[in-house]
Order: sequence, then structure tokens, then C-alpha cells
Amino acid sequence: MKKNIFIASLLIMIFGAPAFAQSGSVGIGTNSPNTSAALDVKHNRKGILIPRMTREHRNQIDTPANGLLIYQTDSSTGFYINKGTPAAPRWRAVNSTAQTFQSFLKTSQTFTASGAIVQYTTVANPTGEEPVNEGEIFVDSAFARFTAPEDGLYFLEAGISYNAITLTNTQFYIYNFPNNFIYPAQHLLGYYEPENASYNKVYGVFWFRKGEKCRVRLNIAFTAIPGGTNYFRAQKID
Repeated sequence: MKKNIFIASLLIMIFGAPAFAQSGSVGIGTNSPNTSAALDVKHNRKGILIPRMTREHRNQIDTPANGLLIYQTDSSTGFYINKGTPAAPRWRAVNSTAQTFQSFLKTSQTFTASGAIVQYTTVANPTGEEPVNEGEIFVDSAFARFTAPEDGLYFLEAGISYNAITLTNTQFYIYNFPNNFIYPAQHLLGYYEPENASYNKVYGVFWFRKGEKCRVRLNIAFTAIPGGTNYFRAQKID
């Protein structure tokens, strides 16, 4: 009770005396608060400052309520809301508009087969992790790989186009691997193109635990293939 009185007193000092509607609504800066709101704040030169904290501090909140809102000051700044439960929080960025996927592979390159008929896609972007969507998805652009920042379902998609050429065995797929990069790697989703094909695309929804990784891999049986538009992107969906 004392805590509620303190908060109310603080709001009074900032916005002036509150108005109480018969519906039980409280108005700050208005004598007629919206009846659907427990608290209606109006001001033409001031706003409400939501608690600000780092991502690390956000994740240290003890049993955060469903719907709890904070403002994150680092690692993709913005408003975040807990869409999970107090026991299993799921923090999601509050976005007014959908964000565009980011691509991490070169727009033009040549893939050369190694002795094992395996060639990984290379990248043109700088080294480091870069956000893809909602501040929750990261791809290490130095290796065209994805690392899950938390448990959940992720939509992954990769595509590669190249000059039409007769290929004896073309495989393009997403696979996961252990943290130490030692094989065997688990195959997640693959796509086989017949001869004379000029485009490969793989996509799917996968469950990842925090810290699990995946990568794009291209298997070819030809000395060199002129590359075209290539990308690898990810999105957290749950």
C-alpha cells in the first residue's frame, strides 16, 4: 500500500493532481480519464519514461509478469515485452513495422569444388554478429552461420543462383554443427537440383536451443560455378 501511495505521489508531482472517474480510472493531466484505462496520462510536452536497462539486466528480472514492458538500451535498443510466463519469459521487441531480412552472402561470386566436392559459401560482409529481426536473431557474417540467442522456433531460408550449367550432383542445404565445428554435422534441410538447374533454395522452421548453431553448405561436382545472388536469413517466430 505504501508503495502505491509513493507512486501516486510521484505522478502528482510530475503531472499535477490526478482525477478519479466513477469507473475507477485515474487521470493524470485530465479530468475525464478514459474509462477503459486504469491510468490515463495526458500531457502535450512530456511523456512517460519506461524503466531502461541492458539486455543482461532484463534477463535478470525475477519472474517477470506476462506483458511486462521495458526499454532495452543495448543489443538492438527498443521496447521489449514479455510474451511468455513468469517462469518461462519470452522477451520480444515491440516493432511498429516489419523489419526487412538482411542478407549476408556475396551478390556475385564463383564456387570452386574442393577435393571432397564440398565448398562452403563465402561472405563479403564484415566479421561479427549482426541483428536480422526483432533484435533477437543473429548471424555470424564471417561464416554465414546462425546462432540461436534463446530457445524457440526459427524460420531459416537460404538461396543461391548460378549460371545454368550441367551439374552431376548439386546439393544446397542448411545444417547444424557443434560448437567446436567438428563433424559429423546434422543435416537439417536439403534440396537437390537436377542437371542444368540454375537456382537452389532451402527453407524451413526449426527448433533451436540457446547457443545451437547452423550454417549453409553447398555440395557441387564441378570445377567452378559462376555464382549469382546468394543469401542466408533467419527470423524468430516463437
